[in-house]
Amino acid sequence: MDRIAVLTEILDQSPNDAFARYGLAMEYANSDRLEQALTEFGKLLSAHPDYTAGYFMAAQALAKAERVDEAKKMLNHGITSARQAGNQHALSEMQAMLDELGEFFCRRRRSPAGPNLTGFCRFPNSLHASRRTAVVLSRFTTDNRNYPRKFKRGFMIA
Repeated sequence: MDRIAVLTEILDQSPNDAFARYGLAMEYANSDRLEQALTEFGKLLSAHPDYTAGYFMAAQALAKAERVDEAKKMLNHGITSARQAGNQHALSEMQAMLDELGEFFCRRRRSPAGPNLTGFCRFPNSLHASRRTAVVLSRFTTDNRNYPRKFKRGFMIA
């Protein structure tokens, strides 16, 4: 029996089990079933609005699904939850992700190699591009490797 089946069975018996709901959402997210993951995160956070880790992981799933505005909203809700819970570690992680999502703007363009999309970042004029390095999530790469690409001054560093 796989983990998703086990967690679903646990939730059938105890639908308010926050840990099992979080685990199921994470399993869906890790297997790139993002819509199902977001549904489970939604159920988790509606039943347990103080489950701070759920906000962070839901925001990561939203960012992976290229729904950046929704990810920012989720992070803001998570930051509020972390403040109320006094969870400074979660608060700092979510603030860092929120800053990263808002600090750079990335555009998509066609790759010269084919129809796959590749990403490039430009720095807002207020930043010192020579001192900053943007890390762009792997969804902007043309290959299927699961590592971030680094960009500096708008150019990709291999």
